[in-house]
Amino acid sequence: MCHYASYCQESDSLNDDQNAKTHFFEVVDINPEPIGGYQKVFQYIVENMDTSELTELDTLTCEGLSSCQVYLQFLVTETGKAINHKVVKGLGGKYDSLSLNIVKRLPISWKPGIKDDKPVATRVVMPISFSPNSNNDK
Repeated sequence: MCHYASYCQESDSLNDDQNAKTHFFEVVDINPEPIGGYQKVFQYIVENMDTSELTELDTLTCEGLSSCQVYLQFLVTETGKAINHKVVKGLGGKYDSLSLNIVKRLPISWKPGIKDDKPVATRVVMPISFSPNSNNDK
């Protein structure tokens, strides 16, 4: 469902303030998870993503693909707030902007990742799937 990589890293790239460094983990003892579970997240996405603005030209992007996905990355802070969202592997154009906007608007808090019995900032990568044959499926 969501991906967590394999090392601890210090990075500026996931920080709103480019003068400060944010420590975050990619491997933790307990992964961050949305309060209410991933089912609640994906239910919100399905019910609230408006794909009507995708044109026939946009849907050609997914034609012939077995999987039409946008991968978003964000940081879940030690307090459970999702910040610094960005597209890490996209389809381009409206698919990327729709995916980024819907995940930024999630009205769901997160349980932070846990490392050595302490809450820690953790990087999360979440795929958003589109049906290759329809502009109304999420």
